[in-house]
Amino acid sequence: MPYHHRSHPRYQTPKLPAMVRVHGTFQWLPGSVLNLSGGGLMLHCVTPLDSQSKIEIEVTTADKYGKKTLRRFKAKIVWKKNSLYGVAFGA
Repeated sequence: MPYHHRSHPRYQTPKLPAMVRVHGTFQWLPGSVLNLSGGGLMLHCVTPLDSQSKIEIEVTTADKYGKKTLRRFKAKIVWKKNSLYGVAFGA
């Protein structure tokens, strides 16, 4: 089996809640981030999304003092398998 070098290391996340919206629509869909890297993330979403779709993702993070920050990313779905999606940042 060939080795695939990754540009960015992956970091597991504790099923970080997220909201997802396909570019050009108004409906936000619930999902969760399963892992994260400098180039993208793995998303779980039970609502079917099309591969190659441009999307926006919102997550809320907290710093060590508990201050919460809403973060929004523009991205693109680059692969899908069942309800899992590979997402690249910067779409």
